[in-house]
Amino acid sequence: LMKAGGFEYKTGGAWHKRSKTWFEGQPNPKSAFGTGYLLRSASEPFLIGTVGNPDILNKSTRNIIEAAVREHSRKPDCQYDMIESLFDGPYLELFARNQRPGWSVFGNQVDKF
Repeated sequence: LMKAGGFEYKTGGAWHKRSKTWFEGQPNPKSAFGTGYLLRSASEPFLIGTVGNPDILNKSTRNIIEAAVREHSRKPDCQYDMIESLFDGPYLELFARNQRPGWSVFGNQVDKF
């Protein structure tokens, strides 16, 4: 899908889904208990691709996001901060569920949240 859209896959990571009652700094936070055929998923993958050769603003960002789950299919807001700390933009989110200033979004539910 990325290649068909003119993007080059660069890297991937995972969103470690914490329980809805999780907050940063909580001792022994629990992972969310998601669905799964064999294993109960507590993470969701994310992919980052680019067009051209944008300057990378930092090389210290880790490939894991720790954030509490929210409504079904709603991604954590910190994902945007992560991407914005890596590149100057422009930014595009595929399969988006909400609008964000400075981002182009595509998805059939972009006004869901």
